[in-house]
Amino acid sequence: MAILNSDITLLVAEQTDDLESLSALMRTQRNTHSLIANNERSIVKAKLASFGPELPLPPLGTILSSADHEREQLPPYSFATLQEVSMRLRRIDVLFTSDGPLMQAIQSSDSFMALPRPELAALVRGLKHAAMLADRLGDCAADVMVGREAETSQKQHQDGGPAVDVNSTDHWSDVREIHRAQMDLIRTLPALDLAYLSTLTDFASMAYANVHPSAAADPAVWERLAAFREVLLRHGSFVLWAGATVPTLGPAANTNTPLARFVDQAVSNILEEIQLWESGAGAYEEEDLENTDLMLPGLKKTINEVFPIASDRPAARVGIEMTLMLLNEIKEHQ
Repeated sequence: MAILNSDITLLVAEQTDDLESLSALMRTQRNTHSLIANNERSIVKAKLASFGPELPLPPLGTILSSADHEREQLPPYSFATLQEVSMRLRRIDVLFTSDGPLMQAIQSSDSFMALPRPELAALVRGLKHAAMLADRLGDCAADVMVGREAETSQKQHQDGGPAVDVNSTDHWSDVREIHRAQMDLIRTLPALDLAYLSTLTDFASMAYANVHPSAAADPAVWERLAAFREVLLRHGSFVLWAGATVPTLGPAANTNTPLARFVDQAVSNILEEIQLWESGAGAYEEEDLENTDLMLPGLKKTINEVFPIASDRPAARVGIEMTLMLLNEIKEHQ
């Protein structure tokens, strides 16, 4: 086989349809394998850019895996990162299949059930982007870990001593730091993104309730649905894929996978948080956010607080104003 010019080989690598094709290209020759491996970062950056500017990724390119419940931190701009992003986008497409629980929830809602097909398609595009934003919020955990690793490295360099174990810090301190980073990110989002993100969580809780009919018998059903919305915002779109797509995957499928159990446990944990908040353990004023004995506001609550400021709309009717904004937007961009 003739050896391609290196620049041409890299261009071909950047234009491959998927990782399987890229892997096949790498197996053609040893030199080709080495060339692609040595240019992994630039190839991945080019392929991620091909997904479009609407794909939100952390500035340093480090994200968390959602292949299993371990949520491994992936090397920045690696083939593993590309594989994870591709998997996220495939799952998001599955979420919006016409016969899935999420689309059923959308088409049964009073505000959106009668949308003409072009407007429904515009709504779905916005909700898919919101699912990507949920993934970006989930990746705030990676942002925090990267920052801590850099801090540790700097301390080691300055002090000349052994590196601090980045995994030895208090778990709840980590949770609070990640939660703060997520709140800060929400405060930077434009009003339209906030509206889509909030609306996605509402449809998600409807889909979750339909997939888990036994939840209706739970005395804390409304708090449990609120907990599911919060889990989606904190961890990403895989929560909806693992927790509310069972009927599309066949009888009893996906109900006992590690990811599904992760979601169930996360919902239970946040349900407990909500109950503690209702008992008065939450922060009420800005200065309370520094009190480590108090719980931070939920991300859904943060969205609802930020939206009136970002949109210059009344705070007393946030849900209605979000719906009106979306209806106007999809009519203009159908």
